[in-house]
Parts: sequence; structure tokens; C-alpha cells
Amino acid sequence: MTDFLKPFLALRTNIKLRTSPAHNHIDIDNLIFKLHYRHTAILLFLCSLLVTSRQYIGEHIKCIVGGKLNPRVVSSYCFFTSTFTQVQYTEQELVDNGTVPHLGVGPYALESRSPLIHHSYYQWVPFMLFAQAIMFILTHLLWKKWEGGKLRALLVGIENASYSFAEQEIKSGCGPIPSIEKKKEGIELIKTKIIKSDYVSRFWPLGLVICETLNVLHVYFQMALTNKFLGGIFWSLGPNLMDSSLTSQTLLDTNFPKVTKCSFQMYGPSGSIQRHDVLCVMALNVMNEKIYSVLWFWFVFLLTISTLNLAWRLATYLLHGRSSKFNRYVLSSATPGKLNALTEVTITDHLVFKDWLFLRYLGRNIHGLLFKQIIDELTDGLHQNISVDNPDEMYRLRQ
Repeated sequence: MTDFLKPFLALRTNIKLRTSPAHNHIDIDNLIFKLHYRHTAILLFLCSLLVTSRQYIGEHIKCIVGGKLNPRVVSSYCFFTSTFTQVQYTEQELVDNGTVPHLGVGPYALESRSPLIHHSYYQWVPFMLFAQAIMFILTHLLWKKWEGGKLRALLVGIENASYSFAEQEIKSGCGPIPSIEKKKEGIELIKTKIIKSDYVSRFWPLGLVICETLNVLHVYFQMALTNKFLGGIFWSLGPNLMDSSLTSQTLLDTNFPKVTKCSFQMYGPSGSIQRHDVLCVMALNVMNEKIYSVLWFWFVFLLTISTLNLAWRLATYLLHGRSSKFNRYVLSSATPGKLNALTEVTITDHLVFKDWLFLRYLGRNIHGLLFKQIIDELTDGLHQNISVDNPDEMYRLRQ
């Protein structure tokens, strides 16, 4: 059992799975974004480990040879070059009636011109999966650079301000609890930055949308790349597996053959070239078929939910300044109780999208009680500006 868990334990020492947010962790994206750079990357790293673990599948390839041929040498040669199956023997009926022993494997003359399907992708599967995992992290790194630590800089020192009750800062297991005075200063700073609308540039929400769009395009790119890598079988893999008229195992055995053939050439005793047709057992494809079947469904799910997330982002842009009911729904999810009508109308009418979106992400990183206080202070601050600049507007808001 310990040997079985070794690859997972090795991965666990290098990747820390966060089960609960740390007190100093600032969340700069959403769950859909995390599905890309965290969950998908970990899934691909795990798959890369699995296909390199001989203890699960034994020898990756083992070729059956006769005469004086060295099985180890032939197996290594066939693994590093390629193996093949024959197109004319890929019908399940031929196996059922005993014409051929395995799908794609039958009588073959070395001088034959019958069409063949060459298989060499299996050599690169672990490297490909590892590279794909790295690529899924890139958009997160890009957004992290563009975000520039804006949220962290504004929230530093007041993450636990909702628990403030003393005149002095208190040390605790979940981080320092700031003093009442520091809490007031933090709330005032946030209120001022949002009211002045100069803390985040217009590129802040644009950068987030660009990265979310890149996530959608990247999933499609990964599906196309995998399809190219597997020789054009990936696009149809999922639909074919769900097709009731096809036998799933026959389909998988055709696309990920467990038994293939290989041609090996060597010099004979007199110096003439001897050609050998050998049969190879591809144990590695037992794992590959399961990995790529899971990845097809995961990529489709990821593409769908990421596209819906872009639609939601467009909806927030269109509705944040038009519907107070929409703001009630969105902001109330981060605060205890309901927002009053005046607050809803004020935020709807007087916050541009970049400040509204930044306010939402503030709410994700602080306690609901503290966020409620920030909302109330922000509303009061906006009212003061409105009453000075436009008394008629202030009267309208209070109706």
C-alpha cells in the first residue's frame, strides 16, 4: 500500500492543497479561475506521475521475440521508434470470429503496402502532460502580475478587523487583531480610495477579463493540441464513448491499442539484413486510455463553465450601474443581513465598474461584518460628495 501511494506522497510534498484560507491569503480571482491554474494543473501533474510509475502498469512495453533476438533490446528499440497497427484489421468482428487475435494485429509481410497506423505518442505522454500543467498556470501568473498586489496593499493589517475590541493590537492564532483605531483608519482608507476612484486603473477589470478570456481560448487550444498529439482521435473520443452503438472498450482498444506490431532489422551472420516482425504488448496504453478519456470530459466541462463565467462578467458590467436589485443580490452574499435601499441605489448610481468590481473582491477577502461596515461608510462618503456637488441628486436618493 505504501508503494502505491509513493507518487502521490511525492506530489504532496511539493504542492500544498489549501483546505481553508490562511489569514494572510488574499484571493484575487474566483473559483472558475482556480479550476484552471490549481485543479487542472494538479490533475495533469498527477497524470504525468501515473504514466511514469512502472509499479502500476509494469513494463511500459514488452515485445515477444523468437530466435536469438534479445527481448530487452527489441522492446527498447520499439519503444523509442514506434509501433503500428494495421487498418484492415481494426474491425471487432475479425476478433470475434477468430480471424485475428487482437484489433489491428494480423498477418503482415514486411514488403506489404497495406495502410498502417503508427503509434509513437506514448513516448511523449508524461512530458506532454507536465508541459500542459505548466501552461495552465501561466494565465494566473499573468493576472497576478497585472493585479500588482492592489488588494493586499489595501487590506494589510485589517484582515481580522471585524474582531477588533481593544485599544491595542492583539496577537492570535489566525493573525493579528488590529486595534479599534487601526480598524477605523483602514476603513477610512478604503472608503477614500474608492470614492476618489484613483486607486485602481481601468486596466484592473480589463486585465481580469483578458485573463478569463485567455482561459477559455487556452482550454480550446489544449483540446486542439491534444488532438494533434494523439493523431486526430481526441475530438471524437468523448462523443464516441457516449455513443451507445459503439462498444467503449473496442473504441479504446482501437485508439489506444494494447497489442501492436514492430519491425526490427539487424545484420545476420553473413552481413545481410534480417527483418523481424515482432508483437508488442503496450501496458502503458492501459493508463493512457483512462487519462485521456477523463481529460476529454474535464476539458469540455472547463470550457463550458469558463464560457459561462465570461457571460456572467458581461452581465455584471451591464447591470452593476443599472439595477439596484442586481447589486442587492451580489453584495448581500458577502454581508450579513440585507443592504438598505439607499445603499443599493447609491452604489448603483455612483460606482463605476472598476471600483464596483474591486469592492466585490474586497468583500471576498474580509469578514462579512467588516465588509458591511465598509459598505455603510462608503455610502455615507458618497452621500457627502453628492450633497456638496448636487443637492437635487441627494434629495432624489433619499426618496
